[in-house]
Amino acid sequence: MCIRDSYKRILIYGDSLVFGKVGGKNERFLAEDRLTGILQSTLGPDVEIIESGLRGRMLSGENYFFAERDGLMQFGPTIGSQLPVDFIVIILGSNDANAKGDKNEEQIFQTLNKYMEKLKEWVQFLDVKTPEIIIGIPPKIDTSSYDDGARAI
Repeated sequence: MCIRDSYKRILIYGDSLVFGKVGGKNERFLAEDRLTGILQSTLGPDVEIIESGLRGRMLSGENYFFAERDGLMQFGPTIGSQLPVDFIVIILGSNDANAKGDKNEEQIFQTLNKYMEKLKEWVQFLDVKTPEIIIGIPPKIDTSSYDDGARAI
């Protein structure tokens, strides 16, 4: 937690890319080696990085491989517990668009609009400034090392 008056707060909300899952292993990268740790180190002590990564989290709906991974359902309580923040970075979609995923581009776009609606509701309820939103597009993931090429990461 950063307690400086002038610091910025950034919530990083995502799936295993934010969680820091080591590819092909049931392990997690060390905090300083995860995306959020690298950001914290790079941006310095005047920024607080808030990590909210969950392996297998979906943009919306349930994951074929993991239960309780509906990111849209979890978003409201997550931001409600973290506001005010200056930025929210949403890095989701890998699990929605993989071989077992069931969402097309239009559905993903519509779901992102639902995230913005939830954010607006919480901002109004808590009477705080609306944070800037950054949507991170997941990188292409090489699944050739997996047995069926369709496992969630």
